[in-house]
Amino acid sequence: MVDNNKDEAELQASQRKRSNLDKYSKVARTSMLAITMGMNWNPAISTAANNGGSNPSDLPTQQVAAAAPIQYQGNSLEYFRNQFLPLSSFHSLTFGENAPTATVSIQGTAVVGQTLIGSYQYADAEGDPEDVSVTRSTYQWYSSTNGITYVPITNATSYTYTLTPSDAGKYIEFEVTPYSTVEPKAGTPTKSLATAMVGPAPTAPTATVSIQGLAVVGQTLIGSYQYADAEGDPEDVSVTRSTYQWYSSTNGITYVPIASATSHTYTLTPGDVGKYIEFEVTPYSTVEPKAGIPTKSSATAIVGPTPTAPTAPTATVSIQGSAVVGQTLIGSYQYADAEGDPEDVSVTRSTYQWYSSINGIAYVPIANATSNTYTLTPGDVGKYIEFEVTPYSTVEPKAGIPTKSLATAIVGPAPTAPTAIVSIQGTAIVGQTLIGSYQYADAEGNPEDVSVTRSTYQWYSSTNGITYVPIANATSHTYTLTFGDVGKYIEFEVTPYSTVEPKAGIPTKSAPTAAVIVISSSSRTGTATGGTGTTTPVTPAPVTPSPQEETLIEVVAVKKNVETKESAKLILTKDEDGSSLATFHIYTDGVVQSSQEANKKETIAVRAKTLMDARVVYADIAGNAIETLTSNQQRLAILTGDVAIEFPAASLRINDLVKQSGVVADKLKVEIKIEKQPAAVKEAANQWASLQKATVIGEPYKFSILMNNGSSSQPIVQYGNRYAYQTVPIPKGVGNLNSLGAVMLLDGKYVSVPVRIVDSEHALIQTPTNATVMLIQRNENFPDTANHWGKNDIRLMADKGNVDGDKQGNYNPDVVVTRAEFADLLVRSFGLGHLYNGTAALEFKDLPADAGVQEKIRIAVGAGLFTGISADKFAPDQAVTREQMITVLMRFYNEFGLEVDPSIAPNLPPDFSDKGQISGWANADVKAAAKAGIINGYEDDTIRALRTGTRAEVAALIRRFLHTTNLTN
Repeated sequence: MVDNNKDEAELQASQRKRSNLDKYSKVARTSMLAITMGMNWNPAISTAANNGGSNPSDLPTQQVAAAAPIQYQGNSLEYFRNQFLPLSSFHSLTFGENAPTATVSIQGTAVVGQTLIGSYQYADAEGDPEDVSVTRSTYQWYSSTNGITYVPITNATSYTYTLTPSDAGKYIEFEVTPYSTVEPKAGTPTKSLATAMVGPAPTAPTATVSIQGLAVVGQTLIGSYQYADAEGDPEDVSVTRSTYQWYSSTNGITYVPIASATSHTYTLTPGDVGKYIEFEVTPYSTVEPKAGIPTKSSATAIVGPTPTAPTAPTATVSIQGSAVVGQTLIGSYQYADAEGDPEDVSVTRSTYQWYSSINGIAYVPIANATSNTYTLTPGDVGKYIEFEVTPYSTVEPKAGIPTKSLATAIVGPAPTAPTAIVSIQGTAIVGQTLIGSYQYADAEGNPEDVSVTRSTYQWYSSTNGITYVPIANATSHTYTLTFGDVGKYIEFEVTPYSTVEPKAGIPTKSAPTAAVIVISSSSRTGTATGGTGTTTPVTPAPVTPSPQEETLIEVVAVKKNVETKESAKLILTKDEDGSSLATFHIYTDGVVQSSQEANKKETIAVRAKTLMDARVVYADIAGNAIETLTSNQQRLAILTGDVAIEFPAASLRINDLVKQSGVVADKLKVEIKIEKQPAAVKEAANQWASLQKATVIGEPYKFSILMNNGSSSQPIVQYGNRYAYQTVPIPKGVGNLNSLGAVMLLDGKYVSVPVRIVDSEHALIQTPTNATVMLIQRNENFPDTANHWGKNDIRLMADKGNVDGDKQGNYNPDVVVTRAEFADLLVRSFGLGHLYNGTAALEFKDLPADAGVQEKIRIAVGAGLFTGISADKFAPDQAVTREQMITVLMRFYNEFGLEVDPSIAPNLPPDFSDKGQISGWANADVKAAAKAGIINGYEDDTIRALRTGTRAEVAALIRRFLHTTNLTN
């Protein structure tokens, strides 16, 4: 329903307002303007107008004050807004000015210790800028335990807030009150959405630490720990992994670290007696915070000495003697009893038993072998022998634990006495001097005895060529024929002597000469006088062997195939079987000329291209010629068809020999021999090789260099940390040449040496000493390397005899290599076996019990390749790192004067991204190895210097070193 009365009243009120506007024109206009602008008129004013008020007193007091200054001549809107409106009762509905606003949010993780960042988006409808002065927009952080009721956080009025432990379990909001530079300035306080419930701070990893083992001197304690991380972050197992430290204390309160005791095991020493021991672990996580709090185990009991309770007696057992058929082994033992109780030497005394094994694993007692000695029989060939002692005390407990010695080497066949191939040089004419010569041989490679008790000589004569009698006092290697020998046949007998039992060989005679004749001095052609005194024409019978100068064989000294002719003479002596003895005499002038024309470090070679069948090659050269080669850093080679020797002249140390002998250099004679070994040597080698699943390829050759001072010859034992190169032929039909290895026979043992295949017909064997050498072929396969990345390197190294597998036939490629194992690999790979006495390593107190491993360590230390970790510790069981391996290889590289193949060395050595991890002492060697192409690093351009090496990595590294330095293919 329409309220007409109300409409009429409003109309009348409006008319009254118009009337008032006429009376109060300025005020009325202003009021209408206010109405037009949407302003509400105060009810009191409306009432006054409706009542027909006609003067200012009819208006409310406020409006009278507002209307008073009618003299205002400016803009009426400005006046209304700035002067009239603040004093009037008009109220704005929408004047057009709005307060600023903010859209608020929080960044960050709701975890104790994290810093939250409050941010907001400022906005103002009129585009008025934010106030960034001192009175700028304000901030406040709030917290809530239930997500509903929030309270301000004291002093949290910045735009960031770091969560504290008291915030754990609460929700956090961020409030912004935006401020504008124009009124209305202050906007409505606006909050962000709440964070998730605040979680506790991430914790460092922890460890629960304990010790296993007895607190007794000599016992090894094992520290163990349980790693834990509240957030489940895994343990760091890299180089910066969790660290260990052992501590000791004399009072159980104050503990001090034990020097160098930083592994997870610790062996108690006498110095620990009376102390408590703790094991501390600092666990490391892969995520921050990484380092946990160092945590110690409970202390052990007080460390006691070796238990003094009555113990059974013990024995340390060993075997003396050579593992060769016919030799008597002697078992010995060291009796011990902790309480000092004496050994029972009565009828019930300590007992003995000898054992044998065909595989070195399973041993069976040898029947009736119950004494402390045992003589090896042919049935023991190929077996290992052990000696067992059960020690007995006179006091209970009487019987000790049966204890065995280390096994012997594989029992070899009975050694054979040395032999000699004997011949005579010279003409069977009265007055001529016959020269008896012989080729010494020993199946086991034992050297000839050149001492006072050396091989003996005897000359014999016969009137009928059947019955021979010794010639009195004819016991040197020469014999001058007398008139008493006319018509007789002469033989020369040698009894060769070895330095090893059986020493005396079978006396062996040469073929006889022709009947001795005498040449008359009455004519130029001469006559021969027989034993009856009759005269006959001189017709010298041919002598066998008959020496002659060989003119068909080319003999030259060469420098890069530039020949210096007439620098050597070759004499061939043909034996009755057609084989030959070749004797070179090298002229000093020709060698010196060739040396001076050649460049430094070149090889000067004496070469007989067509000499293939000589059984023995002998060469001699004066000491002053060697002096010239030494001064020019050159090598000397004797090349005889398929067989050759080359060695550095400096290795002979002529100047030292001159001082020792008192003989000037040009009177010294260097004697070089190349001797094809008799069948017995190869036969013995094949017996050894069959036990190694190998085969001897081709013929064995003995290479030797001696120094003759005019009265005696002494062998050059080794080449002064340099290799001699021995070239030997490869028989036709040999397949897979890369699988060929080589060994040298030295002191009755077969030692692996480097070998490089020159072509399909020749191999170059490299040895650091005089030796008998031969080629060996193996075919090694390890089932656990079939799919391994290093299988090719492992197989090649195994074929060379440098590495081997375990008793089950596996190689275990990913097992970490220890320092002792690395020393063993180096000695085997570089052919250093028995090269050094190894006395430099005797002072180490922690060498393993295995005599073979001890020997390898001593050799490596004696060669200058290895040093200990301290004056008396070698740390044989410590894992070897990559930078340690590289440093040792580079020491060998420099010590032996090796060179790399320029075609292998990289144009630009790798720049390892992790080179900062290389230790200072290893930096130069790593750089040199990279420059030479010996190492390449990993695919990600890292070297990983501190990483420990596995058996596969070590095989690959040594294999690359041998290849890069031309020691192998």
